[in-house]
Amino acid sequence: MTNSTRFACGLILALGLLAGCAGEQQADDPVIIRAGTREVLLSDLVRAADGLRGPGHWDGLDSDGRREFVDLVAKKEMLVLHAIDAEGGKLNPRSEHIWNRWYERQLYRRFNEDRRASLVMRAGLLDSLAVELSKERYLVQVVCTYQEDAQDIYDRIAAGADFDVIGREYEARRPEHIHHVTVGWVQKPLLAGPIAETLFSLEEPGVANPPFETQRFGWHVVRYDSARTTTLSAQDSLVQVRGREWFGRTSQMRWREYLNEKYAWNYDFAHIGVLMRVFAAMHDSMRVCIQSGIETDWQELSTPVHRLLPEEAKLPLATWSGGTLTLGDYVSGLDEIDLDFWPTAGDSSTTSTQIMSRMRRWMEIQEAEASTTASDPDFLMACRLKRDELFIEQYEVKHAQVFAPEVSDAEVAAYWEAHTDRYLSRDLVGYAFMRFPAGNEDLAWRTYEHLQRGADMNQAATQARKTNKYVIFESGLDPTWGPPYDDVTEVALNFKPGPDGTPTITEPQPIGDDELVILRVYFRRAPETLDFETARDFVARDLQREMVESEVMGMVDKIKEKHGLQVSYDLIP
Repeated sequence: MTNSTRFACGLILALGLLAGCAGEQQADDPVIIRAGTREVLLSDLVRAADGLRGPGHWDGLDSDGRREFVDLVAKKEMLVLHAIDAEGGKLNPRSEHIWNRWYERQLYRRFNEDRRASLVMRAGLLDSLAVELSKERYLVQVVCTYQEDAQDIYDRIAAGADFDVIGREYEARRPEHIHHVTVGWVQKPLLAGPIAETLFSLEEPGVANPPFETQRFGWHVVRYDSARTTTLSAQDSLVQVRGREWFGRTSQMRWREYLNEKYAWNYDFAHIGVLMRVFAAMHDSMRVCIQSGIETDWQELSTPVHRLLPEEAKLPLATWSGGTLTLGDYVSGLDEIDLDFWPTAGDSSTTSTQIMSRMRRWMEIQEAEASTTASDPDFLMACRLKRDELFIEQYEVKHAQVFAPEVSDAEVAAYWEAHTDRYLSRDLVGYAFMRFPAGNEDLAWRTYEHLQRGADMNQAATQARKTNKYVIFESGLDPTWGPPYDDVTEVALNFKPGPDGTPTITEPQPIGDDELVILRVYFRRAPETLDFETARDFVARDLQREMVESEVMGMVDKIKEKHGLQVSYDLIP
């Protein structure tokens, strides 16, 4: 839906963004809302409130505020039940794919955050790292895509040719595959494992090492020119910073070694050419859509498994401790993952790397599924919220008339006549805003400075929400006299665009309980300058909003009767 329509549906949006709840009841965690098979515990309400506006929001609400929030969640539960009933209790294939992709991303991210947070550096690590960082060698290397080139270069150097002359000669001849690189002074803990072990095992300066391979860069021939020792201690900032980086990398390497040993993946890329044919065809189809300006719903892309012949689908791509992964298994499973993993372009080497990356991610997902992350209450609530959101969106698509009712010119004119006094009682104002929770004054002012340097509201909001996910952002709200954000509108009415119509970016303004709001005010119309023709779009939007809210409340009442809504206000502390 457009912004205009969505803001005409303020109530449905607000309800749709609340957390969908169901939980395992504890003795001191009573059920507050019960409707059909859905239950909302007291802890669910606290988690939902704090999830919307930040930690401690529930505790900061008075009894009336808590009751109002409970009523809002109860209405939301009614609407979700209605959507689930209307959709037969099932998500359609498109929504199910969106759900699977979302679930994997969230579980993967949370699991790795939990795993990294649990890691502790062993005692004495920084002391031993300071010793290692004190030893430096001057590194020069030739890096090749192919082993044959690296071996040829090494053979010529071993026969007496000058390392630098040969390296630059081959680079000039094949610059896309061969690079002569003077790296400079390096320290062992900061290098990729094979490079570090090889370079620091060389006994004499000026001597090259036989070619070896790293997965990321290719084939290396290395030489060190000289060595030196500096003085460092565990307290030096370099050791502290590099220690954390090194610990992170080492922990990740050990984690991958553990996964590789447990799942024992062995890749068989003998049939990679078959995949390249399949993916090239998919890539060509996508390119035609883009070049032709055909709007494509990438979420609904079908995997190109039909391009595989039956005997090709059975060919092995990899084996692991639990069985065999065939070409058919891999291609048919692509619709359950992010589009970033579609190997639709590139050479066979790139495609092979993408497949291995995907399998590493698969191993981590298996570990995450078996971990406490998958059963964490906050994660389970986020999962329920997402599925509820998808049911409501799916229902909206099928029943858009409910959420974006058509209104005739006569209906709009009649609404204007009935509410003229309201429209002429105060200014109309159009704005976008970012709202910052209490305690984020520094973030609000940094964001304001970001806007002053030329960032747009979307960019600034995205950056701010990386620091605090509870920052609320709404882009261009249609000119309004109040709803759906009455308190923000009151602040916006203190401002107007510049004389030339340039939008005004406000400094952070106080609002609510020690919160701050930054506004972009782009429209202002005084009552005496307003007539029906000027106000027609605004009046139609307000009429739509009123019709939607009336329809929604009617649905809520019917669903209450069907599912027997019970709200235990007496159990709310």
